[in-house]
Amino acid sequence: MKPIKIINRYLALLEKKKELDIEIEAARNQTMDEMQRIGVKQLKTDDATVTIAKRVTESVNETGFRIWASEQPDFESDIFYINMLDTKKVKDFSKKHLMETGEIVPYITASETEYLTVRAAKSE
Repeated sequence: MKPIKIINRYLALLEKKKELDIEIEAARNQTMDEMQRIGVKQLKTDDATVTIAKRVTESVNETGFRIWASEQPDFESDIFYINMLDTKKVKDFSKKHLMETGEIVPYITASETEYLTVRAAKSE
C-alpha cells in the first residue's frame, strides 16, 4: 500500500511541475519581450542579473560539403571522416578557414537562438 501512496505523490508532484514549467516559460517569454521592447540586453536587480544571451548552432549539409570539398585542391576530406563525417571538425575547420582566408565554407549554416540567463546576486 505504501508504494502506491508514494507513486501517487510523485505523479501529483510531476503534474505541479508541469504547471510550474508552463508558468515559468510564460514569465521567461514576458521578461524577454519586455527587455527587447525597452532595448536592453541585461538588467540587474537586488536579487539577480537577467541577461538575454545568444546561442549559435551550426549545422553541416554533408552532401553539399562533400561535393565542395572534392572540388578543392589540396583538401584532405579524410580528416573529417571516421565512419561518418565528423561535423565538429568541419565546424572548427570552417571557423579557421574563415579567419585565415575570409571565405565562408559553403553548406555550413548557423542559426542563432536567444535565451535568458538568471544569475542570483551574491549575498554578503
